[in-house]
Amino acid sequence: MGTTNIDYVVLTGDTWLIVDSRGCGAGTLGLDSKRRGVLVGPDGTARAEEWLDDGRAYSRAGVLYRLTDGVQGQTAWIVPDTTLLHPSIQQAACCRRGGLVLPMRAVTDGYLNEHFPEPQRPADPSQIARLSAHLSTRQEQQE
Repeated sequence: MGTTNIDYVVLTGDTWLIVDSRGCGAGTLGLDSKRRGVLVGPDGTARAEEWLDDGRAYSRAGVLYRLTDGVQGQTAWIVPDTTLLHPSIQQAACCRRGGLVLPMRAVTDGYLNEHFPEPQRPADPSQIARLSAHLSTRQEQQE
């Protein structure tokens, strides 16, 4: 969808999910005193995590909403299990309209099953076609 880097889009008959992986690393992810995203490493050093400050996920999700005839969905950012989540993460710009920041273990432990209860109807082929016209894959070269 344009220059947006989305790792996965899961589309069913009833809902969709945008999944974006974030390789933050070890430490605690949350907001600093100025309400900006930060990862505090085990040694106490802080590194900006600007993706937490991005409220545009809502507009990107709106593209899927329109392309799927108004099907509701969710955005999830997946961080490594070595990344701890501070409670302030819920106030991050990327989460304010319902986005989720989850550790990988939440995904592998079935947390997303509540968003996709079984059975799920297959996605409408016309919605897949409309969505596919706006997606592209690009593999980055490894050095």
